[in-house]
Formats: sequence, structure tokens, C-alpha cells
Amino acid sequence: MVLIAYTSSGDNHVNFAQFAIKMNLPQTAIMAIEAPFDISSLISDGKDEMYRSWLQYPFDEQGNTRFADASSSEILKLCSSINDHLKSSIYTSSKCRIIPERVFFLGFSQGAQIALITALTSTVPIAGVISISGVLPTCIDKIKPQLRNDIPLLLTIGAQDNLIPQHLFNASLQFLYQLYATNTSLLSFKPIKDKKTHSMPNDPSEIRLIMEFIASKMALRNIALENRADIIEIT
Repeated sequence: MVLIAYTSSGDNHVNFAQFAIKMNLPQTAIMAIEAPFDISSLISDGKDEMYRSWLQYPFDEQGNTRFADASSSEILKLCSSINDHLKSSIYTSSKCRIIPERVFFLGFSQGAQIALITALTSTVPIAGVISISGVLPTCIDKIKPQLRNDIPLLLTIGAQDNLIPQHLFNASLQFLYQLYATNTSLLSFKPIKDKKTHSMPNDPSEIRLIMEFIASKMALRNIALENRADIIEIT
């Protein structure tokens, strides 16, 4: 199995890959896609790190993250590029040749948005998408005819998310319920209650939700394969 991670804007792929590795999923390769745009100059935190964004202009005039107003052409161009890369380097590469049905996407914040649309516009079905605190852009209605509804989705968001406006998340959820009207069993919404804000999973119950979703779609574990002496871990 392969878990492909999509980081949030203003973060980098290394941090997100480390989170995915900590879940310690059996027989799973972890990948983290680096967002295309360098926005390090926009983030002054004193750290010598590179910060990336999925959009060339990730913030509005007030400095808020652009969760909803990306254009359909902007989103489709990006997601099409990702799908082409996955097809050539993962799905059909002579070095990997991983069947798409064994690939999961995991995205947080704006990365969740990109993970969802990349999966829903893909020409091949993947195993599933985990969207953490993500919303669809308002342009999603324009590309609805291009979206598939046969990919399992797990959507989570904190009850006190301080960055995602409630009306935007509700609109995204309603859109997906309509899109999946004939496949409702494939769409799962799990709100995180208590004091959960806009952040990555940090509670065992949150991690368990993700792992249960993945486990329900995984092939049977091969314990003999895991115990082979010639199998090495590459990070």
C-alpha cells in the first residue's frame, strides 16, 4: 500500500511525511508531495526552512488563506499535473508499478482540498482519501461533470476550527453528499468534538479514525513478508 500525503500551505512535505510515518502503518510506503510554490518570503518565523503552497497566491489581501476562491482553471491545471505525475512515476513506472486501488491520499487544510480534487478528477480509482480540515473551492460546481463518485472518502474537521468558516465546510459537505447520492456508503464524515481547532491529528482517537478507515480498505497483511530478513525500510 502507498500513502501519499498532501501538506497544508505554509508547511513543507518533510514535516507531513514524518507525521504519516508515525502512524506506523504495516506494509505501507509513505510519500509526501511537495507543493509547487515557494512562499518562504511570506512567512517570517525566524526558521531556516522552506515553506510551500499549492497556489501561487495563497493568501488574500487580509492575509487569510484562500480556501475557497481558487479558479476552476487554476485547480484543474494543478490537479491534472499531479495526476499525470502519479500515473508516470507510480502507477505505470517500471520501477514502481503500484496499482491505484492500493493508494491512499491524506491531506490537511489546503492540502486536503487538493487531495480531494486530484482523486475526484483522476481517470483511475484510488483506495481512498482522508481529508483533514479541508473544504472544496466555490468553483467546484463548474467542474462537477468531471468528478467521479466511486472513491471512499473520510472527512474530519475540528468542532472549533478557527480557520475554516463553518458555512464553507457545510457547503462542501452538502456538495459531496449530492455527488455521492448513489454511493452514500463511500462517504464518511467524522467531526472531532471537544476543543479541536485547525490542526493536524494529535489525539489517539483522531489517529484511530484514520487507521480504521485505511484498515477497512487494505488487503490482508502478509506477516511472512514483514518478517523477511531481506526487506529493508527506506525513508
